[in-house]
Amino acid sequence: MDNRFVQPLSSPTWREHLLALAFYALLVIAIVWQALPHFTTQIYGVGSDPLHNLWLIWHTREALLLRQPIFEAPFLYYPQGITLLTHGLGPVMGIFALPFWPLGTIAAHNGAVLIALWLTGYAMYLLARGLGFSPAVAIFGGLALLTAPMCLAGVDGHMTKVFMGGPPLALLALYRVFEPQRRLWPWAIGLGAAILLVLLHSGYQFIFTCFALALLTLLLFINTAADQRRRVFVRLLMAGIITMVIIGPLILAIFSASSNGIAVDRRADAEAFKPELQQFFALNPYARSGPILI
Repeated sequence: MDNRFVQPLSSPTWREHLLALAFYALLVIAIVWQALPHFTTQIYGVGSDPLHNLWLIWHTREALLLRQPIFEAPFLYYPQGITLLTHGLGPVMGIFALPFWPLGTIAAHNGAVLIALWLTGYAMYLLARGLGFSPAVAIFGGLALLTAPMCLAGVDGHMTKVFMGGPPLALLALYRVFEPQRRLWPWAIGLGAAILLVLLHSGYQFIFTCFALALLTLLLFINTAADQRRRVFVRLLMAGIITMVIIGPLILAIFSASSNGIAVDRRADAEAFKPELQQFFALNPYARSGPILI
């Protein structure tokens, strides 16, 4: 790797953090500038998905005000209600929307989208800097993730895609766990918190993040010096235990809710959406040209 792009272990200064945050804020504004005049009057997205997301954002606010349980919707299919533990979108976007509620319901939805994009770029910047890349390369890394076709496609209404900041934070925390010179406990807790953030946002992202963490663990362990592997293994084991303590209760609750829910026959859907090998090499509908992995 070119040493011009990699720097010794060091923490970015507050000035560098502020510059990165300002850059991604300006980038988000540049992406959605045409919609900014309608920030409080026209909801971002097309179809019915944004309305569904708006309901969940409202529900999250109600839950934080202690008016409804966070993972249940008692007024849907009343009086039985339904669980939100198995819902595709979690409450994270609703938290992002909180500062914008004074401007109205539509502003709360649109503000959550902007905050999600902004933090996605910044989280990727933190990962790149944590890996030792120079500030310029780290800034570019955040730009690449924020402007990825799938991420921007989420603005149309798929909020599970519009915020992708959790996985980079989880990978950064795991990388720190592998560094013997770092204190274990803060980063082990950070790893559990980052994975919990992903789980609270999207179950799909949680699965993808678990695969990414497993791959990174394998690669880092292979590249660890033989005389350090036992120590690193102990650190990894402790981090894993702490992580399970943090996310375990929610995982168990999700499994319980999924097993106790209403049984639905999905055989027709499973047959219609059966994956094929060619889909991994097909042209991405959001790409301008060239085959890419999807």
